Amino acid sequence: MKSMRVLFAACWLLSGCLLGCVEKREALLAKAATCLAANNIDAAKETYQRILAGKPEDPDAIRGMVAVSRLLGATEEHVHWCRELLCFRPWDREANLAVGKQLMVEGNLKDAAARLILAFQESIYKQDKREVLDQLEKLRLLEAAKNSGENRPRQP
Repeated sequence: MKSMRVLFAACWLLSGCLLGCVEKREALLAKAATCLAANNIDAAKETYQRILAGKPEDPDAIRGMVAVSRLLGATEEHVHWCRELLCFRPWDREANLAVGKQLMVEGNLKDAAARLILAFQESIYKQDKREVLDQLEKLRLLEAAKNSGENRPRQP
């Protein structure tokens, strides 16, 4: 009987702690959104980092870091957070587009095409589709240039 009370007390304390953590997370997400709306990007970044310090796989905080890194113009960091976001949201248009562009720069045209096609499938508006189609055209030209270079006879 006593062990049952101890178990009940432990469960009660744990549930209160978890509820407090969820409330804290929600408050931090709201604070970060307010900071972004006020164009206080550094404060938003710090807030998202605090959330990720407690829960590294939080998709909302990762999505926030994608937005913050895009606004800061930090290309490598932006691609990093896009790759992290794709682990949780593989359909995300912005993340697929950013990773697809980076893969094109790296010369990985096959994977870039796959990412760009996923971005196109998630594009709703005409201008978004046009943006992806422009990237696919660049990729096609890169592939054509690569293939024409491979078809040339090699000089001994």
